[in-house]
Amino acid sequence: MSVLVTGAAGNIGSNIVRTLLSEGEQVIGYDTAVPPPHSVVHTLWGKFPFVLGSVVDLPLLLNTIKQYKVRDVIHLAAIMMGARERPVETVQVNVMGTLNVLEAGRILGLRRVLCTSSFAAAGAAGKDQSKLIPETEYSLPVNARDAIAPYASTKLMCEELTYMYRTDHGVDAAIIRPARVYGPGLPRGRSAGVPIQALFEKAIAGEPVSVPQGADTRIDLTYIKDEVRGFVLAYRAARLPNWLYNISAGRLYSMGEIAAAMRRVFPKVPIEVGPGEWRGMSGKEPHTGPVRPASDISRARRDLGYEPQFGDLDRALSDYKSWEEERRY
Repeated sequence: MSVLVTGAAGNIGSNIVRTLLSEGEQVIGYDTAVPPPHSVVHTLWGKFPFVLGSVVDLPLLLNTIKQYKVRDVIHLAAIMMGARERPVETVQVNVMGTLNVLEAGRILGLRRVLCTSSFAAAGAAGKDQSKLIPETEYSLPVNARDAIAPYASTKLMCEELTYMYRTDHGVDAAIIRPARVYGPGLPRGRSAGVPIQALFEKAIAGEPVSVPQGADTRIDLTYIKDEVRGFVLAYRAARLPNWLYNISAGRLYSMGEIAAAMRRVFPKVPIEVGPGEWRGMSGKEPHTGPVRPASDISRARRDLGYEPQFGDLDRALSDYKSWEEERRY
């Protein structure tokens, strides 16, 4: 039996595929495009089954599952970048695509269906950062909608659909809620909402970094290999007592901490971030993304045995550097 990974050419999806393949799993990739050169599975193209298709195409999805004797689905296919410019397509892919995956799980009696949300679906922007965001918080405050729609609103709908299929239709379905993922497989230029990525891209190129302000801003981060670990633990669990799990480092990092770790990992590159609120690399841009509390990962610890392995920034950045410089995964 095999596992189908939708969005297999994307950042988290490609890392899940590579990890499962390295552990001897039978993996079927599914995406609308082949893995690009920056993907961690680009060099593996042709070495495992990969179906070019959209999750909006329910007949193709069902046929793929039957053809490859798929037992489980890890669903990551979604539109995030450009969601505001393509609202209709975003709803079709994110919401209807998730509905199709869940319906496939119901019709074909799959063992498990894991769907992907986002910590943005919990809203919580501007809330007290001393309090963690629990899985029980899944509503978008009205004052946060302008900042996070439509991507986060589609993810909230995906959460509701997953809960419905689990409770009303008996599908063993659950949601994984990531928080600001960075690491191997992320394309350059996607750093607006992930400030650590903005610093890393400069540092790996050997370019000096001097940001006038931002050291006091604190953000929740997840190194990609920790995110993958959460997905894999949920996929392999004998049972899932709950339907929604936060997977992240479970803590906040200040941009000052991040800059200090960057200096240790890239000792030859001058890296300075001044005090105050992060406003992008120039220090003059509007704030790049809402600041939220950290995600509460106690449920994942209890139910899945999840524990971040790359919560130490030096270890995560060194690992990321090895990938960029040597393609060592």
